[in-house]
Amino acid sequence: MLLLINIVAFFIIALIMFLIRYENNVNIVFIFILTFIISSLTSMYEPTFSASLPVIVPKKNLISMNNIFNIIGSIIGLIGPAVAGIIIGIYGAWMCIIINGISYLLSFIVILFIKSDLAVINNKEESIKKDLYIVKKYVYENKWFLFCLLVTAAVYISTGSIGSVLQFLFLHYLHLSGFMFGFTFVLFEFIPVLLVGLFSSKILKRFDSILIIQITASLFCLSLLIMGVSLNYFLIVLMGMLQNASFALLMVAWNSKRQSEIPNNILGKINGGIVTIQSFLLPVGSLSSTALINFISVPKIISIF
Repeated sequence: MLLLINIVAFFIIALIMFLIRYENNVNIVFIFILTFIISSLTSMYEPTFSASLPVIVPKKNLISMNNIFNIIGSIIGLIGPAVAGIIIGIYGAWMCIIINGISYLLSFIVILFIKSDLAVINNKEESIKKDLYIVKKYVYENKWFLFCLLVTAAVYISTGSIGSVLQFLFLHYLHLSGFMFGFTFVLFEFIPVLLVGLFSSKILKRFDSILIIQITASLFCLSLLIMGVSLNYFLIVLMGMLQNASFALLMVAWNSKRQSEIPNNILGKINGGIVTIQSFLLPVGSLSSTALINFISVPKIISIF
């Protein structure tokens, strides 16, 4: 799966580049279809990669590995757009697309050298009906999983809401602009995730994952409530940092708990379902909060969520 996702994405980007380069009348709808396929492949990559970790990495190192991916993800999320802007300014947008295609190819090559018999996990053909039955049975027999799923679902809805109304809060309530707008987002997102990445291994090894999920979800809730009742810039930044730190730690605990507890033969299927649910809940929170802006103030929306 990992190899196929990377190589297909590489060839689709190569096809896009070929069409733009040599075809004069390329239908934009066709380009949208190809980019939709790439996005679909990317959404498939996360649950597949997550399911492969327990086979590639010893279970005692899972928390550390999730931390590393969390830190790298936050760094790339901060640096990536800046680097892309520089490349576009110097070489043009198509250079970014070429680099994107090369990254898929490099990923394909790296995965080829991973020494692990991942094929052993899924050596039997199974129907979707049977897959659903296995997952349903596991959820029914493991109440901790259902509890964590409901908690993280609520957090994802709130995250979608905050991501949608935060800019309204900054622009129309705090009147931020220019440097302060960008600087605030760095304080909100990069620093908390980096700190969580540095210290979460020790926290997760010392405390039970379920307890951490309960505490971080509570802190997430508390940060939103305080953010909703105060328009003090420093307090909002502090609560925003607490919100993102608690969310990051919750996700590391949730991922590590699943990888350590769920059998490998159904881990990929469950992860795929979780990614689907999360992908659905983010826009639900976003659309709900955006609709409410017409009727109530942004601070009240944050408090409600």
